[in-house]
Amino acid sequence: MEVSHDDDSGSYTVTGDSSDDTVIITPTGVTDGNGTLIGLPIGEETTVGDITVNHPSDDTYVITDANGTSVTVTVEVPTTTGVLDGDGNQIDLTPGTNTTVGDMSVSQDGKNTFTIHDESSNTTVVIDGTSVTDGDGNEIDITTGENKTIGDVTINRVHDDTLVITDGTSGDEIAVTVVEETGVTDQDGNTVETTSQETGTVGDMTITQDSTTGSIEVTDSSSGASVTVTGTGVTDSDGNIINLSPGQNITVGDVTITQVDEDSFTVYDASTNETITVTVPITTGVTDASGNELDATSEEGVTVGDLTISQEDQDGTSFSVTVGSSDTTVTVNATGVTDGDGNVIDVPAGDSTTIDDVTVTRVDGDTFVISSNTSEDEVTVTVPTPDTPSVTDQDGNEIDLTSGENITVGDLTVSQDNDDTVSVT
Repeated sequence: MEVSHDDDSGSYTVTGDSSDDTVIITPTGVTDGNGTLIGLPIGEETTVGDITVNHPSDDTYVITDANGTSVTVTVEVPTTTGVLDGDGNQIDLTPGTNTTVGDMSVSQDGKNTFTIHDESSNTTVVIDGTSVTDGDGNEIDITTGENKTIGDVTINRVHDDTLVITDGTSGDEIAVTVVEETGVTDQDGNTVETTSQETGTVGDMTITQDSTTGSIEVTDSSSGASVTVTGTGVTDSDGNIINLSPGQNITVGDVTITQVDEDSFTVYDASTNETITVTVPITTGVTDASGNELDATSEEGVTVGDLTISQEDQDGTSFSVTVGSSDTTVTVNATGVTDGDGNVIDVPAGDSTTIDDVTVTRVDGDTFVISSNTSEDEVTVTVPTPDTPSVTDQDGNEIDLTSGENITVGDLTVSQDNDDTVSVT
C-alpha cells in the first residue's frame, strides 16, 4: 500500500498495491477516490474495491488491501466548536456572523448553534448542540456514520460531534463541529448547577453529581426511577450496566435515556415532558463495577475477584484482562480487542461477544466492559485514542514517517519516498 499525507488538511490517502483503489481518511471522515463521502459508524467496516476500511474508534481507521497488508491511520478529529470548508480550512465565525461557501450560507446564531441555508434548493438545516432540525423545526435523527438528505442537501454525521453538509448540485461541503462542555443542561440549553454532592432540579427530575467519580445521577421523583451516567456509560439504580450506543435509547420507569454521542446523553421524563442533556468527561483507564479507578501499572497488575488486569504499555493505551479460573485472556487497545492468541475480535459499539467464559461489551468507541460469566466479576476498560495524526502497524506500533530510512515490520518493508508519501511492500 502507498500512504501519502497532506500536511495542510491533515488527511491521508491510501492506495492498494493490487489495484488503483483509493480511500482518503480526513479529520472529518472517509471518502473514496472520487471524493464521495462514506458513512462509517464506529465498530463497522466498508469496502472500496479491494480495500477494506475498519473504524474501531472515533479518530482511528484500519485499512487492509487484498494482500492482507494493513495499516492503522489516526487523524486529528476536530475537538473545538467551529466550521471547516471542504478543503479543511477554518471558517471564521462568531455568534451573529455568517459567511458563504458556494451556494450555502452559514451563520452562527449562538455559542453552539449554526444555521446552513442552501440557496439553490431553498433548504435550511439547523445544528444546535447535538441536535439537527430542518427549517420547520422538525428533528432529524442522525447517528454517527449515517446520513440524511433534505431537499438538495445531504447531512452526514462523520463523528459524534461533527456533521458534514453537502450541496448535491455544486458538491460544496462544510463541516460543523459542536463540542459541548461537560455537565447538565435543560431543554433550553441552560446549565443546571450540580456541584459535587449537591443537587439540581428540573421538573420531577433531581440531578446529583458525585464528588469522587464525577458521575451524575438522575432520579424521577414521580416514578422513583433512577439512572447514573458516568464517563464509561449508564447504569440503573441496581448498578446494572445499560448497553447503549450513539442513537439508541432505553426506558427505565418514566425516564427515557438516549445516547447522543460517546459522552452525551439526553434524559426525558414522560410524566412532565422535561428533557435534560448530560455530558460527562470520558474516563480513560480501568474502573471496577462501582466506578472506582484501578491502578494496573504494577508488574502483578490488579485483581478484581477472579479477574486480573495488567497494563501492557507505559502509555496506558493497552490492557489485558485474564480470568483466573479459566486462564482466558482478552486485550483491549486503541484499535480494538484481541483474544489470547492475538486474533482480532470484532465488537461493534453497543454489542457484546463471548470468548470462552468472558463477555466483552463495547459501550462506545473506546470503552469496553469485561465480565466473567463464572464469577460475574467485571471491570470497565477505557483506552485513550491518539490525539495526533499517525500511522501504526497492526500491532499498534507507530511507523516513523519522517526517518527517511526503510523500516521492516514482519515481511513488510516501509519506506519513505518523499515528505508525504510512504510505500508499504
